[in-house]
Amino acid sequence: MTQSRGGLGSSDDLVPVCRGGAGAGRGYACGVADDSATFPGPLSPVADGFARPSRRAFIWGGLLFSLLGSIAILVLAHRREWEEIRPLIAAAALRYRLDPDLVAAIVEAESSGNPAAASRAQAYGLMQVRVPTARDMAGRDVTVDDLFDPVFNLDVGCRYLRLMLDRFGGDVRLALMAYNAGPGRVDAWLAAEPDAARVLFHVAFGETRAYVLKVLDLTRERKE
Repeated sequence: MTQSRGGLGSSDDLVPVCRGGAGAGRGYACGVADDSATFPGPLSPVADGFARPSRRAFIWGGLLFSLLGSIAILVLAHRREWEEIRPLIAAAALRYRLDPDLVAAIVEAESSGNPAAASRAQAYGLMQVRVPTARDMAGRDVTVDDLFDPVFNLDVGCRYLRLMLDRFGGDVRLALMAYNAGPGRVDAWLAAEPDAARVLFHVAFGETRAYVLKVLDLTRERKE
């Protein structure tokens, strides 16, 4: 509060009167006779516009930091897996005269590159091959553990894909439909509708259609 000894126009005569000292904690109250102006003191906890973080904020911040760290670890592990299986894919694709980008796209769609992937349909490994199919392709008895071996899984999976391409005249769409739904179903679909495009978009299961389109998109992305 200020008090004037002279007229209103004489600013030199104004004497500031402030309540609260430097240790008051809540700031100074200074004004002109009616405490109309309030200024934060130097020790005010909110003087700079910041409030002390709560315990809950610390907890949530720690959880978020931990989650981001876990995601980063998973991403790095996924990259390492792909670095390891990429040459195996290239070798298997070459062995069976397949497009390596197509094989890599199938691996990504089927297992996301996880050699230990297993489905409720009892398909296993990188290319999600079932034991009976692997047995037919390998010409010997096969166990689930065999299908978790990336080299063996890629070999039987690529051999099966080659057979489907040969069976359906090299049409990748039909071969992928057969890989997903089985060649017998594709034969039945073609008997009702001989056009492969119409089979894909109007006859095939919705799941099979989505699978084929996903693999084709992933193949194109790898070629760009």
